[in-house]
Amino acid sequence: MKSYKAKYFIFLLFSLVLILASVFTSQKSSSSDKSVSFGYPISFVRQDFSDYDPNAYYQAFSLKRENAQTEFLFGRFLVSLSGVFLGLSLLIYVLEIIDFKIRKLILGIIAKYKKRTIKS
Repeated sequence: MKSYKAKYFIFLLFSLVLILASVFTSQKSSSSDKSVSFGYPISFVRQDFSDYDPNAYYQAFSLKRENAQTEFLFGRFLVSLSGVFLGLSLLIYVLEIIDFKIRKLILGIIAKYKKRTIKS
């Protein structure tokens, strides 16, 4: 029971690191946008770029701009975190099933080989 708790705790921490790292990727925006959203798979940080002049600068944005008004959307953060956590858990579950089937297949081949060498 404790190993499952530790396993899912590690999944949760890894999901949290992935989600927080996604905030610091640069985003592109069209000239009509007043705010830019950050975070994957569902954006949960929004910055206001209404004072930005699109004709003077390239349209790539990062969260490092200090003078922009930043808004953290906690509900979207939880949905994004749970989505990554469930996706990661499902991926590991499928990989474990594949691993067990491959091990069973290899053990069956080894058992047949041992029986054949014993009879010889």
